[in-house]
Amino acid sequence: MLTHLGAIFCNNILNIFSTGIYQPGDESKLSKRPKAILTGVDIYTKNGIRGFYAGLVPMLWRDVLGSGLYIWSYQYIRFNYHGYLDLNPGAFETLMAGGMAGVLSWIPVVPLDTIKSRIQADDVKNPIYKGMIHCGTQLLKEGGYINFYKGFQMIALRSFIVNATMFYAYECMLDCWNYIRIKPR
Repeated sequence: MLTHLGAIFCNNILNIFSTGIYQPGDESKLSKRPKAILTGVDIYTKNGIRGFYAGLVPMLWRDVLGSGLYIWSYQYIRFNYHGYLDLNPGAFETLMAGGMAGVLSWIPVVPLDTIKSRIQADDVKNPIYKGMIHCGTQLLKEGGYINFYKGFQMIALRSFIVNATMFYAYECMLDCWNYIRIKPR
């Protein structure tokens, strides 16, 4: 159990620092211009340096919460898929655990991602939303809880397939590495 908590802790610390690095690029996804440099210049011209970091707080919450749940659920499901501790899970358990971990990690994250996207699309100089909580309450008033989960079915389907494949490839690479490293010469 300590190993899983250690992995979650390390992953979350890395996310806190990496969010500040890749956040500016996330803003450019909402722009209508195809060129990243022109988009960056446009964001800077309209909003200054602050424009690159619009939505940083919800993005930080999204990444830390999602990553912690992602790693923990993968480890837990992989080793306990059949209802008991299995120290040698097979390919099926790995694929199912990876897919389910991907879907589970998005459940609490999608509302935060929706809030982040709304804040990023908002005008920095004359904002509609006063912050993360104000944006969330406005979304709730506009359409209820369903407003936070629009498009979740496609996110879940994509997430299951991508994460099942990714974790299976990861475990195969670990097996190969261990075989090469332990192989007698």
